[in-house]
Amino acid sequence: MHYLDTNVLIYACVNQDDGKMKQSQDLIRELQNRNKLILSPLSLQEFVFTLSKINVHKDHIKNNYKAFACFCHYPIDAGLLNDAVEACLELNFCKNINDMVHLKFSEQYCSELSTFDKDFMRLHDISHIKINVL
Repeated sequence: MHYLDTNVLIYACVNQDDGKMKQSQDLIRELQNRNKLILSPLSLQEFVFTLSKINVHKDHIKNNYKAFACFCHYPIDAGLLNDAVEACLELNFCKNINDMVHLKFSEQYCSELSTFDKDFMRLHDISHIKINVL
């Protein structure tokens, strides 16, 4: 299974960069077609928050949320959050706690994570999954 960081969803739905939009849309489409896409509750929460923050119309948010929500099948439980906090404290990475939660979630359910966030490059060496910085 393949996990997408929230920024991939944002770029797919809001044209901030033509190349990133196309790349995101192509990746999402490919994963959907192969039935390999997984998202977390955190991804969806950040997605709605970010689109609201950049003043995207509520109907666009609602429609895209519904399209992505069907790929969210697993919760973020206290154990996963504890693992993320321990790892971020060890790496002095707690300003990026959400990134660590994304990583720990993807490690539990996926073999691969894709993101545009270069901060994830710091996490290559501590993770057993493939991290693609697009």
